[in-house]
Amino acid sequence: MDYLPIKIKEVVENINKTYFLPHIQRELVWKPAQIYRLFDSLMREYPISTFLFWKIKDPGSITKVEFIKNYLKQSIKVENTDKNRDNYWLILDGQQRLQSFYISLCGTYEKKELFFNVLSKKPTSDDYNDEESGIIYETVFSKNKDSFYIEKDNDKIKKIWVKVKDFALLEGEDSTGIRKISKFINNLKEKHKEDLLLSQSDLLEENIKKLNEIFTQRSIYYYEEKDEDYNNVLDIFIRTNAGGTKLSKSDLLFSVIKLKWERINAYDEFNELILDINNRGDFEFTTDFILKTALVLINKDIKYKVENFNGKNVSEIEDNWKEIKESIKLGMDLITNNLGIKSKKQLKSKNSIIPIINYIFINKIKTFESPNQDINKSKINIKNWLFSALLTNLFSGQSDDTLSRARDIINKNKGIFPIKEINSNLPPVKV
Repeated sequence: MDYLPIKIKEVVENINKTYFLPHIQRELVWKPAQIYRLFDSLMREYPISTFLFWKIKDPGSITKVEFIKNYLKQSIKVENTDKNRDNYWLILDGQQRLQSFYISLCGTYEKKELFFNVLSKKPTSDDYNDEESGIIYETVFSKNKDSFYIEKDNDKIKKIWVKVKDFALLEGEDSTGIRKISKFINNLKEKHKEDLLLSQSDLLEENIKKLNEIFTQRSIYYYEEKDEDYNNVLDIFIRTNAGGTKLSKSDLLFSVIKLKWERINAYDEFNELILDINNRGDFEFTTDFILKTALVLINKDIKYKVENFNGKNVSEIEDNWKEIKESIKLGMDLITNNLGIKSKKQLKSKNSIIPIINYIFINKIKTFESPNQDINKSKINIKNWLFSALLTNLFSGQSDDTLSRARDIINKNKGIFPIKEINSNLPPVKV
């Protein structure tokens, strides 16, 4: 595997131009303390690990979203629809680091800008050392609007905070950028010559120049992934993110729904539903269960492939979401209140209740608390079939195939729950 170098400045200046995020990426989750530590590592010239860039040749082949420039807690992903480029790159690994660079060097974090204490230095035995943070080169987000501000202690200059974006990306030995840095340093020294110690004067010049050199001259290293198969790239993404917050393929595919739903807040709806059904007992239902159930109910291929979450299918899930949600809830009502299943230990396979939910959805059943003879007969059939399916591990092994076959049978046999038809067309279970 060959890693390629690229200067930090080049990447940052091309964010949201040629460098974007795939919709599968999470929002920024780093806190200010993590950003401070990243800058400290850079100034110490420590490695900050490698990056994984996915090269896309067809601009219209996949949804890409923009990096956040001015971060707020309520910030949401913004889709980039520009298709006027031959190539662009999506960041599969390194989002949090690049997002931190972009906010700090070009934007804001909660309406604050990043400042660097240019009097930061390696502590000696006589200095106070913050052992908890371990930070040498101090940075802080501040609402100060000036290029710098001074912090004093007993009328002595203790810290000089310089706005990072004013100096970090200036480049060129003879350019106006470097002259701006030299002019700023000289003016700062002259203005505070009576307060600055000689050692402080030398230190601030060294740190400002180092700050500039880090971001204009230092390279990061990335591996370029060129695979055009989105499913393969999803697997790569999951593997590269295994050390962080655990992600599954269903989590990533759910991001497609979050991005494409137009009328409903998918995040809130899924979370509310998962909380509702888990609170009916000791269950651990996840997004995986909701997505698979939705694919079954809209009569689509239920495998976790990107093409199964295309715009048409996602739109159909949104159009039927109210009925899908109510069918799931009614199915859970039936197994918890009527069948007495109250925990994940009793419900060994979550997939086993999807055919029941499918039956409810297809037959538009609103309640099982009815004197209707067909409803009562269906309750008996469901109970017998579900307990037998759980006892015989019907949904172990090729459960997707079993679900698809059960769906076909239920869709063809509306009315009373078709226990005989299911049993005669699926691996035998004892009733």
